[in-house]
Amino acid sequence: MNGRIRSSEEARPVGVPPDSPAAPDAWLVCFQLNRLARRLRLHGWSVQFRYEGSPPLLRVWDARIPWLGDSITAARDETDWWFVSSTGERLAPCREPGLAVLMLDRRLGAVVRVLLRGE
Repeated sequence: MNGRIRSSEEARPVGVPPDSPAAPDAWLVCFQLNRLARRLRLHGWSVQFRYEGSPPLLRVWDARIPWLGDSITAARDETDWWFVSSTGERLAPCREPGLAVLMLDRRLGAVVRVLLRGE
């Protein structure tokens, strides 16, 4: 090899390995993200489904500042399913989408409010 990356390795998506024991079922992840999306819309957030990749993602942003947002997925550990931020932070168990909305509002909403005030 001459130091170049083979074309098959250049833009390969990185996600949970399909043979991993904790690999999520894509349909269940999408189901959980759909539930969260409904709650987020009720609280004024804009959402976009990005289910074609692995793992499926839900992009969340405030329409007044579309360049700032977060991508949420659902992931399972040994105890429960969780909504997980793109930062890796567990927002809330999937059985509590309202808590996930509250956590996103605290994290992302705080930044949005500061930017809208111009501070």
